[in-house]
Amino acid sequence: MKQRLSILLSVIVLFGCVYVSKADQYGSNVQDNGFQGKVKIGMTQEQVVEQWGEPDKIIKKQKKDYDEIWIYIPHWKFKNYLYFKNGVLIRGDPNPEDLV
Repeated sequence: MKQRLSILLSVIVLFGCVYVSKADQYGSNVQDNGFQGKVKIGMTQEQVVEQWGEPDKIIKKQKKDYDEIWIYIPHWKFKNYLYFKNGVLIRGDPNPEDLV
């Protein structure tokens, strides 16, 4: 019984050491809003994915000034909308440059 308990504790400790938090993974650049990097107007969709990861939702809509909306939900309290035209970030709500 003691041997099983020590094995179980060893496994728990081992997995506890493997976990890497977002703050550890990205260093001090992790911001309170949950985004790991900086996003600026004029970035391509690929650059946005490199900084913020995949969006929680994508809406494809052919409008005069945009053709895609990416929605990020970093906290349950708010959403961040990024508007793209031809694969380039043209604006955000809130403004992505205010989040950096």
